[in-house]
Amino acid sequence: QGDLELTFAEGTEDYTPLGEEVNDPPQKGEVIYRDDLGVICRRWNWREGDRTKITDETRNAVVVLESIASIAIKEAAEELADLIQKYCGGQIIIYYLNKDSQEIDLKLSLSFWRWGDLG
Repeated sequence: QGDLELTFAEGTEDYTPLGEEVNDPPQKGEVIYRDDLGVICRRWNWREGDRTKITDETRNAVVVLESIASIAIKEAAEELADLIQKYCGGQIIIYYLNKDSQEIDLKLSLSFWRWGDLG
């Protein structure tokens, strides 16, 4: 819902980890992804939230790949694209975000998106 943002947690956000039912808010200053409804994942992209999990009804998804070094991110993105196409189908578009390209406009009419950081 709304913009997807990489930011720091205030420490007061509601967040339920994937597969859990109990609120486990991120710590103040923790790196999180959020949208207008709240936290999507925390600890960068490590701990996914239950609210935004992919299900059989999912028709649009953002798959985030992160890398400190850009050495293998392109290869990982291509391999992931092949696997998503093979097992899920849909249209796949790759966007790379880095210090020179810090945002993209997601068109939600597409089936799958993924982006990685080329730092």
